[in-house]
Amino acid sequence: GSSYTVSAQIRIVSSSPSGAEWSGIAANVRGTTSLDYYVLRVSTAGGARTGQWQLLKMAASTTPTVLAQGNMNAPYGSSLELNLGRTGTRFTVSVRNSDSGTTLVDTSYTLPTTDPTRVGGSAGLYSNTGNLRAKSFSLTTSTPAISPTATRSDDFERVNGSLGADWVSDRGTWSIASGEALSAATPTNAVATYRPLQLGSSYNVSAHIRIVSSSPSGAEWSGIAANVRGTTSLDYYVLRVTTAGGARTGQWQLLKMATSTTPTVLAQGNMNAPYGSSLELNLGRDGTRFTVSVRNSDSGTTLVDTSYTLPTTDPTRVGGSAGLYSNTGNLRAKSFSLTTSTPAISPPGTLDCTVDKGSYDFPDAQQQVLQTIPVDETWAGMPVTQRVLTHNDDQYVAYYDGARRMTIAHRSLSDNSWTTKVLPSTLGWDSHNYISLGLDRDGNLHVSGNMHNAALVYFRTTVPGDVTSLTRVTTMIDASTENSVTYPEFVNRQDGSLVFSHRNGGSGDGVTYFNVYNEASSTWSRLVDEPLFDGNGSADNPSGTWNAYFENPTLGPDGWFHMIWVWRDTPDAATNSRLSYAKSRNLVDWFDSAGNALTTPFRYGEADVIDPVPDGGGLLNGNSKLGFDAEGTPIISYHKYDGDGNSQIYVARPDGSGAWDINQISDWKGRWSFGGGGSLAFTVSMLGSEVMEDGNIRVDFTCSGEPRSIVIDGGLHPVAEAATPELPAEITDVRGTYPGLAVRLQTDLAGRNDTGTYYLRWESLPANQDSPRTDWPEEGSALEVVLLGPPSAQ
Repeated sequence: GSSYTVSAQIRIVSSSPSGAEWSGIAANVRGTTSLDYYVLRVSTAGGARTGQWQLLKMAASTTPTVLAQGNMNAPYGSSLELNLGRTGTRFTVSVRNSDSGTTLVDTSYTLPTTDPTRVGGSAGLYSNTGNLRAKSFSLTTSTPAISPTATRSDDFERVNGSLGADWVSDRGTWSIASGEALSAATPTNAVATYRPLQLGSSYNVSAHIRIVSSSPSGAEWSGIAANVRGTTSLDYYVLRVTTAGGARTGQWQLLKMATSTTPTVLAQGNMNAPYGSSLELNLGRDGTRFTVSVRNSDSGTTLVDTSYTLPTTDPTRVGGSAGLYSNTGNLRAKSFSLTTSTPAISPPGTLDCTVDKGSYDFPDAQQQVLQTIPVDETWAGMPVTQRVLTHNDDQYVAYYDGARRMTIAHRSLSDNSWTTKVLPSTLGWDSHNYISLGLDRDGNLHVSGNMHNAALVYFRTTVPGDVTSLTRVTTMIDASTENSVTYPEFVNRQDGSLVFSHRNGGSGDGVTYFNVYNEASSTWSRLVDEPLFDGNGSADNPSGTWNAYFENPTLGPDGWFHMIWVWRDTPDAATNSRLSYAKSRNLVDWFDSAGNALTTPFRYGEADVIDPVPDGGGLLNGNSKLGFDAEGTPIISYHKYDGDGNSQIYVARPDGSGAWDINQISDWKGRWSFGGGGSLAFTVSMLGSEVMEDGNIRVDFTCSGEPRSIVIDGGLHPVAEAATPELPAEITDVRGTYPGLAVRLQTDLAGRNDTGTYYLRWESLPANQDSPRTDWPEEGSALEVVLLGPPSAQ
């Protein structure tokens, strides 16, 4: 079936062991004399070779492709227990020494796409040299095995009029005339679907068509649609063609269609199809792989024969129906046929990522409250990031008071009383409008915030340490590039100089500027002349527009600033793509992970692409986090959809050659299907990673509000998933009585100090996609600075 576990207890015998005696277990074995299958095979130590394991894809009995492999401590003569599991595209591999009970291998591998020649079939034993001795064999599999297929067809040979009871005119007006199905000229992107069969994971849709026109221009598109879902607003895939006309040659396109009218071209090309040609179209799908063919029925010539593989499964375009498509009402279809696996596949359901995978003894996880300093009452109608910044003996808090006024507070660490300054800027209902703080080399405070595509809001002190001297500065450098500001951030370079970054422009077409402050002249200038990010076109698509969402540059233990970002195509959060990376020592000159110089401004698809996640692939801005392993190498934790459309957490680390090692570390079922504009309510929030004292790496996140951690080893393989070590209840428990309140914690911008870590704590309602509420806790919430540290620090 689609899920199984194959196990065998084996040993390898040889009169002269060389370490080249491979034996193991095979699965998805298909064929007769020429076999295609997957195999987990092992070899014990012999000659100069250590023990080894391999996961192979075998073709035609004798042609192996190595999917994963490694060494293992398996002396010759060991009795080994092998386990090979598969769920969809994901394999799990384990090898255990039955004599000592030691686990030698425990890993997983995910196929880029399902191979239809290696699904279903049988499981059994494998030997390469006749040295296998198997003590036992076991198999557990889901049932039924791979689904049967069903076939239906329609030749449209019936009376003129409606398409008939088996058809639904989803969009446009469809009818039958003279034994052909046809559509009226309006609307565009007309679709009619054949409803007796719903589509499964594998199908083939065919139609015999011709295109008619009183004045052919080559813009008369017609074809076949599949995975049609929706009612009046349809999402589907379509293979469409147009014959030659005017100055245009024949063409074909494979499109992804959204909400009936928004196409994305997946593949396309020209073909020799004169106007009037009778064409046979075929669109096949097996999992993520499409096959496309077009044949001239008159001459018998094959015009198109190609394939296309989706980067990831889109749950809005699985299952559903298949049928006919016409863009201009010029389709005449002589026949239609459909073969599909059954039952239809379903998109992943609601994400379930909170199943307890056991416990983990987190080293030095205990924290306690060492100090609590009340600040003020703060706004609680929705979440918006507020900040605490500690530097030497000075501590600053930036927040919105109960009346939503931007407020800055200051204290000396030796004094719990605050001096406050209310600034002339008032918060609305937009959760994007956080406040950012920075300190220059003279000790003056810089404040910017309360902007979402708005004119610059920026203040700085004229007297170091005195927040009452905060004065508004309306323009930093150029008002024309500061008229639509979002995402203000400050960062200090290693020489202490203060750098300010911001986006100017909207989501999907913004540019990012970096400025540097001169204390002597109290002025700002461009750190580089051009924007660091410019989404207005790329080499791949000069006419496209994207916006880069980056995480503020982080100074790593290696003395480099490291930065990651994603690109968004439109204001729809589902259109994030291409997780990318660059590093710099001065925030001017940038390099990829291997140290090769990069060209700025960064454009879509350029720089060091960690993972080329496509639009709709489950990547979200603000939810990719940068950390470091024990050697100081960057580790990026993020989420995207796996090959089955489930939401999963991944980690990536550069391998030193310019490539990235990427591992899936979660094994969740279901999907967080986010999208749209405004501030989202996050089902999964990535919180970053850190190396623990036991040498393992902790990747923290929340799922449905529950703090969780996945522990991975130095090879980025998952060790355990468990509840995150709890912070003290006195700061995590909700105190307010208004329904829906949740605790908000923001760590000190300065990071951990010798005593512990300062947190800013308050409570608020969840995000409301930046829309006003009619009711909220008008009394606000208590805002506090809390110092947490180990008990020994008190």
